[in-house]
Amino acid sequence: TFGLEPTAIVRGEKLKMNGTGLEALVRFPGGQMAVASPLSGRHNLYNVLAAFSVALALNVPLPAIREGIASLKQVPGRFEEIENRRGLRIVVDYAHTEGSLRSLLETARELKPARIILVFGCGGDRDRAKRERMGEVAGRLADWTVITSDNPRSEDPTAIIREIERGFLRSGSKADARVEDRREAIARALAAARKGDCVLIAGQGHETTHVLKARPIEFKDGDVVREILKETEPA
Repeated sequence: TFGLEPTAIVRGEKLKMNGTGLEALVRFPGGQMAVASPLSGRHNLYNVLAAFSVALALNVPLPAIREGIASLKQVPGRFEEIENRRGLRIVVDYAHTEGSLRSLLETARELKPARIILVFGCGGDRDRAKRERMGEVAGRLADWTVITSDNPRSEDPTAIIREIERGFLRSGSKADARVEDRREAIARALAAARKGDCVLIAGQGHETTHVLKARPIEFKDGDVVREILKETEPA
């Protein structure tokens, strides 16, 4: 077993998170070892502990485990940070369920940004019940939300956005905007962001297409963010 609880066989302690990643002490049968990872967030500590546990079970030498943890810079679409010159933390993440969106927002909050600006939507032809729940999570945990399209497939994207907003309004928050075009929504969030803010773009992560009326178009959140930054950042 692995985790942060005292009963875990491989246990993470003394977690520190900053702008460059995370540090922790890992205790395991027979010893302990400090590890550092460029990955951010409590969820990534669990991933590190899982990898640590498997490596121990396979008798991988401890120095190799430490080196492997330190060398993984990014996981595409999983809290993937986009470099920029505006002093923002811009993150692309695959979060597309109520639980994963909550985890993403809580992780971002632990990094102590000035504000959290969230861009997200919900897929069409899929679990409709999660839409209001995800809207409520966004309303409670983000400072400003741009509700947009996310693979609406055969459904009307405007109708999906309305369902999300019902949950959003139930949270008591009114700090939102509705922008159906996903590229425009990302651009609006980036335009509104100020130095010290965290912009989270959730839902599609590593995916390379956006499906509208069963017709996929090329679209990758990270690439779109970089294109917008190139167009708007000073040379």
